[in-house]
Amino acid sequence: MDQTMKCPACDRPLEVTSVAGVNLNVCQHGCGGIWFDNHELKRILTASFSDNPPMLVVQRDESTPVDYTRKRLCPRCPNQPMLRHYFSKKCAIEVDECPACGGLWLDYGELATIHAELKGAASPPEKPPKALAIRQISQYLAGLRPPTHLTGNRPK
Repeated sequence: MDQTMKCPACDRPLEVTSVAGVNLNVCQHGCGGIWFDNHELKRILTASFSDNPPMLVVQRDESTPVDYTRKRLCPRCPNQPMLRHYFSKKCAIEVDECPACGGLWLDYGELATIHAELKGAASPPEKPPKALAIRQISQYLAGLRPPTHLTGNRPK
């Protein structure tokens, strides 16, 4: 029998919730995050596009503090830091993934955003892609004049 896992975002005990034949670990009445063991997210997303999609209800307590900048530990693997990365090339959602077990942590609302992205309805990323940001910075820097003491030109 599994030992009760703790939420990596708010440290509350995770509750087991069965959805589409998959036992998910959910932070009910806490931050509302969801833990997916390796390949469970794919199974849930596949089921969500079926004719009879499963329903997952998460009860979130808005007053639960969550530090989104904190490095999180895997709830499955003791003392294993998770890696934060974008879910897809659209850079709309950052997920936490355990490098040891392959599990994923999604914060409240991220599952719905991933589902919408896969349906083609996700909103554009809040941050510009890296290449665009580099191009914009390069254009800005190209427009700047060098200091006069470097060019030998003195102001008149």
